[in-house]
Amino acid sequence: MTSASSHLALQTGNAAAITGGVNGIGLASALRFASLGMNVLIADRDADQLKLAEEAVQVTAKDGAKCIGQICDIIDAAQVEQLAALAKENFGNVSVLMNNAGAGINPGKPWENVDGWKKLLNINLWGVIHGVQSFVLQSLETNDFYILCPDNDVTRKIDERRIQRNADDLIKNRPALFEVARGLCRCLR
Repeated sequence: MTSASSHLALQTGNAAAITGGVNGIGLASALRFASLGMNVLIADRDADQLKLAEEAVQVTAKDGAKCIGQICDIIDAAQVEQLAALAKENFGNVSVLMNNAGAGINPGKPWENVDGWKKLLNINLWGVIHGVQSFVLQSLETNDFYILCPDNDVTRKIDERRIQRNADDLIKNRPALFEVARGLCRCLR
C-alpha cells in the first residue's frame, strides 16, 4: 500500500479546496492536507468558525504551505466561482476538491414540505454541481484529461487492447488515439 503523500494530487505545494471545512471531516482533511505541505482553501458560511479553522490549519501547515479561509454559500454558483478564482489566484490549479458542505436535514414527506426539499437539494445536489462546474472545468482547461471506458459492446480482449492503448498514451504523453491515427496513416500510404 502506498502512503497518501505518494499520490500525485497530494504532493507538497499542491492545493486543496474544501467546502464545509470548519469542522468534522472537512476540518480533519484540511489539517491533514496542510500537514503534507499542501496549500488549503477552506470555505464555509460561519465566519467565526472559519477564522478558527483557518488558524488551526495554518499552525499545522508544513513546508511553507498556506491556508486561506473564505466565506461561501455553496448554493450560490457565483460565490463558488469566486472561490475557485480565489484558489487559482493564490495557489494555481487545485489538485483536490472536497465538496464536503452538506446538510443532514430531513424535510419529511416531499408532498408536505416542498421548500424543505428545495433547500436540501440546493445544498446537497446543487452545491456539489457548482463545485464541479467551478473547479473541475477550470482544471480541465490546463491539464490532460482522459477517460477509459469499457463499453461492453465488444469482447473483453478488445476492451483490454483499447484500455492498454489509452494507458500507453498517458504513460508516453501522446495525444489520445495516437496509435490509431498512426496506424491509419500507414494504411493510407
